[in-house]
This record gives sequence, C-alpha cells and structure tokens, in this order.
Amino acid sequence: MLIVFATLTLLQIEHPVQERTLTLEKAIKLALERNPAIHIQTRQVERADIEKKLGDGLRLPTLSSSASSSFRSSDGRLSQGAGHAEAWGNTFALDLSWALFTGYEHTSQKQIFELSHRLQSEVLVTEIENLIYQVSAAFFDIVKQKNMLGVSEENLEVSRERLQKARLRQELGQSSNTELLDAEVAFQNDEAVTAGRIETLENSYSTLKALLFLEPEEQLRVMGTIPVFEDLPDLGVLLTEIESRHPQLKQLDLNRQMAAEAAKIAKSGYYPRLSLNSGLSYNLNNNDFRGLSGDKHYRLGSVGLVMSYSLYDGHRRKVNLATAKINEIQVQTRYSQALNQLKLNVSNLYKQLKLQKKRLDLQVQTEQRTRQYLTLQKERFQMGTIDSLAFRDAQLRLSRASQALIAIKHQHALTYLNLMKSSGRLRAWNENQQLLK
Repeated sequence: MLIVFATLTLLQIEHPVQERTLTLEKAIKLALERNPAIHIQTRQVERADIEKKLGDGLRLPTLSSSASSSFRSSDGRLSQGAGHAEAWGNTFALDLSWALFTGYEHTSQKQIFELSHRLQSEVLVTEIENLIYQVSAAFFDIVKQKNMLGVSEENLEVSRERLQKARLRQELGQSSNTELLDAEVAFQNDEAVTAGRIETLENSYSTLKALLFLEPEEQLRVMGTIPVFEDLPDLGVLLTEIESRHPQLKQLDLNRQMAAEAAKIAKSGYYPRLSLNSGLSYNLNNNDFRGLSGDKHYRLGSVGLVMSYSLYDGHRRKVNLATAKINEIQVQTRYSQALNQLKLNVSNLYKQLKLQKKRLDLQVQTEQRTRQYLTLQKERFQMGTIDSLAFRDAQLRLSRASQALIAIKHQHALTYLNLMKSSGRLRAWNENQQLLK
C-alpha cells in the first residue's frame, strides 16, 4: 500500500515548465532553424541545383538499346508434302540520336535552368530577411512592452505611497475627503493600466512564440534592450548598392534574363534543325522445316544526317515570339517600378531615421528633467508645501515622458530595420550583430 501511495503521489507531481532565455541573436537563430518555410525553400534550392544537370544534358546525344524475340509455328500441306515448320527470330538494336543544331534553343534552356537555381537562392534570401525582420520586430515589441510595464509599475508604486499618505493626512485632519478620493482614483487607474500592460506583454510573447514555433505553455525570458543606432550608412551608398544587394531586385533581374532567354527560344522556331541519327542492329533467325534447320545471321548499320525546317505551323511560332517579347517588356517594367519604389522608400526611411534621432535626443532630455521635477515635487509633498494634485500632475508628466521615450526608441529601431530591409542589408546587419557578440 505504501508503494502504491508513493507512486500515485509521484504521478500527481507536475513538472515545472522550463524557462527559455532568449537574446535577439538566439531568437533569430532559433527561428531560422525551426521555420518550415525556410526548410521548404532550402529544398527548392537543392532541387533547382539538381535540375541544372538537365540543361547540361540537352546538348548531349541520346543512346538507346532494344531487344526483341519472336517464335512462329505452322502446320500445312505444301507441294513438297505435308510438314511442320518453326521459326525463331531475335533482334538486338542500338540507336544514337544527337541534335546538332536547334536554333540556340538548347543553349537558352540550359541558361534558364541556371538562372532558375539562382532565382530560388534569392527567394531563400528573401524568406530569411523577412523572418529576421519579423523576429526582430517582435523581440523589440516585447522589450517595449516590458519597459512600458515598468513605467506603469513605477506609477503604481508612487500612487500607493500617495494613497497611504493621503489616508494618514486625513486621519490627522490635514487633508480633505476630496484629496483622499483623488488618491484612490489615481491608484485604481494605475492598477488598471498595469493590468492592461501585462495583458499586452503576454500577447507580444505569444507573437514571438508563433514565429519561433514554440509551445504556447513554454515560458520565455527576453534579455535585451532596444538599441539606438547612431552610425548610419551614407544615403548615396545605400541607393547605389541597392540593385546589387536587394533580393527582390535580384529576383526581378533574374526573371528579366529568363524572359530574354525565353524570347530566344521562341525565335529559334524560325531556324532549321540539324540532327545526327545512327543505328546498329543484329538479327539472328532460325528456321526448322520437316527436320531441316537453318540459321541466318546478319547485321544492319545506318548513319544519317537530317535537316528539317517547318514551313507552316498555323502561326504558332509568330504568336509564341510575340508573347515572349511582351513578357520580356513586362518584366523589365516591373523591375524599373520596383527599383524606383525601393529607392523612394530608402530615401524616406533615411529621412525619418534622422528626424527620429533628433526627437529621441530631445525626449531623453525631457524624461530626465521630468524625473528631476517629480523628485522635487515629492519632497515638497512630503513637507506639505504642495497638495497631492500637484504631486499627481508631476507623476503624470513623468509617465507621459517615459512612455514617449520608450515609444520613440521602439519606432526608431523599427525604422532602422525597415531601412536595412529596403536596402537589402538586413541579413548582413544580422550577421554583423552576431560577430560583435
């Protein structure tokens, strides 16, 4: 009985959920390891790399072999008399076919296979950069909400002290009911705000867990701050290098090259075709008639050079070529539009970042001064030279200044991430951050 009781007791013990500590670098690394979209696209790159071999095989000859066997048996009456006849036949053949000239079609198809592999690689880079941005934004949002919660908890503690003093002052007959009521309302309001901050923080954690593909019940502890990015690359450098760095532009450029090769394939329909065909066959026949048998062996070889040209195909070549040309123009237009839009985005984000940095510096000074002002008003309130309303006003000023500082730092960080993403530097930024650790 004692053993059974001990076993049941152990089964009822709940194992504590382990807490996972995450820095920004660890979060990004974990997301890249667990994200299925990254794994799927990685397989696509491997598949495209294998398919490149198809392009190499287009210009090589094809060799095929075949074998056949037959048997025939018959009974009949002939002029020589009645009898039974049997015949066996075996054929072995080897055929070689080689397309010598296809109007540059095979060359363009080989190039398309190679471009397709590079295209899938750039799609993978896009997936990686999007994930880095999403995880970084979610991570910074958690840090922001934690800081906001810290401000709310600080306000709540100050309101609690104020409420205690208001109650004491009323007991001593030094304050009115209005002052006590105002202190109680302020405390309850700060309690509600703190509860709302906790809920918002939990939602932010859920967003990060979804990006990292973690279990909902797993506990996270985020370690880090929202950085202030002091050194910015030169705007001219960002705009100049955007074509060579941005994965979206690289994809459009590869699509543009593939469209040009597709136009060459369509144009090759107007060229003649030249191919080399050769074959070698070996036949073995055995005939048996009325007990008399005979074998026949013979070989047959052939070599042929064939040139063909399509004189009329119902306008299919013309339509294919016109369609390929239109597609080439469309891809070129999309590339130009994307390039202009990205350059505009980079310029706007760069200007926003500069303005936000100025606002951030001013807000730091404002927060410091309002904190000093609250300390001064707290001393005056304790000495009884000001009432609780003036003290509450100083408290609200600091709360607004602190929250504004947290918000502008968060906005500044997101703008910087957007700038790196729009200029095609986000993955390089992430790698550089890891090297600095």
